[in-house]
Amino acid sequence: MKIVTLIGTKNKTDFAIYLAHTMNTMKKNVLIVDATTFGHYQQGYFQVDGEYLSTPDVVFHSLRDIDIVCEANDWVDVEKKLRTVNTTTTNYDCILIDIDSTDGLLAEWPSSDLTLYVSDNEKFNLAGDVSLLHRYFDENDTTTLRRVHFESAYKIPADYIETLMKNRPTFEGNSIYFDYDEDELPLRMLMQHEHVIPFNKLNKAYKRVLQELSCELFEGMTIRDVESQTKRSFFGIRPKNEKDKASQQQTIGG
Repeated sequence: MKIVTLIGTKNKTDFAIYLAHTMNTMKKNVLIVDATTFGHYQQGYFQVDGEYLSTPDVVFHSLRDIDIVCEANDWVDVEKKLRTVNTTTTNYDCILIDIDSTDGLLAEWPSSDLTLYVSDNEKFNLAGDVSLLHRYFDENDTTTLRRVHFESAYKIPADYIETLMKNRPTFEGNSIYFDYDEDELPLRMLMQHEHVIPFNKLNKAYKRVLQELSCELFEGMTIRDVESQTKRSFFGIRPKNEKDKASQQQTIGG
């Protein structure tokens, strides 16, 4: 079983669901654990529609073939919630844990095979990420982290979060920077209201990254294997700026 930890105060629900869907097309059983402070999955995807959610206190859901445990406090709590639906964590090939607070970060979780800091340019989120990242670095005795960043229409300095943190973070060379995509929010809303996963509406760059991350987790799977399932094509990579080119970080456009 693979463990993927997604940290950051940005709403990461769409990214997590797309990544889970990509692995699902690889015939992998995937569980998303919602350890967010305000229950982004419960509130955003399952709370209002009475026909889709039988009772307000239900915390185990499925979106297509992806299972989601909501309001999870720690790993023991996840197992407890899964037992109520007669399953266990060992039935999954991959579990994605979505964390957006220091409390969530400090809870008991299994060791992660892949940890990603998912960010955007919203000032509220960046401010919240400062304490979250500091605590992550303190707990893990490191200042290095892999980043997945979603650019906005309004540009801010590329090293904004580093400046806020007095240059403490070092983002890995294989970090990923997406160009601004005006379809990101509409597709998330489509997913929330229609309970569909609009993977085929994503730009080619986004699909490619999801497939590459999935192949990293599961040895023996190649991009060609995944492409045959998701029917996508290749895309180009360009450096975000000269500084990023030097560190071989990727900036990806649609």
